[in-house]
Amino acid sequence: MPPAPLSNRLIAVALLLLALLLLAAVHASAVSAYDLLPIGKQVEQPSILVTAAAEVRSGPGSDYLTLTAVEPGEQYALLGRSTDGHWWRIDFCGQPAWLPAASTRAHDAALVATVTLVAAN
Repeated sequence: MPPAPLSNRLIAVALLLLALLLLAAVHASAVSAYDLLPIGKQVEQPSILVTAAAEVRSGPGSDYLTLTAVEPGEQYALLGRSTDGHWWRIDFCGQPAWLPAASTRAHDAALVATVTLVAAN
């Protein structure tokens, strides 16, 4: 059987390249930004480390309801900061809660937003 004409082979190669590009584009859209980091480096979420015993509150201030107490050494995901910067909004057992900033040490705090609370009418 004689070889296929050059134009048929070029079309086959072009289709193969197109399929590979399409596959690469689909794969790239499913890759998160964390997967693009060099191997061996871990990306940490913003967090706080409790440095002194403190009360977890329902809002950013001592006039809010006390939910529980935390002890030094406990660590929580950091969700935000109060507008005055004196309180951190944390993920406490899957619920947002607040800790006084003076009782904590924050990690990657620049990555979290300022949370503005609006009073209910």
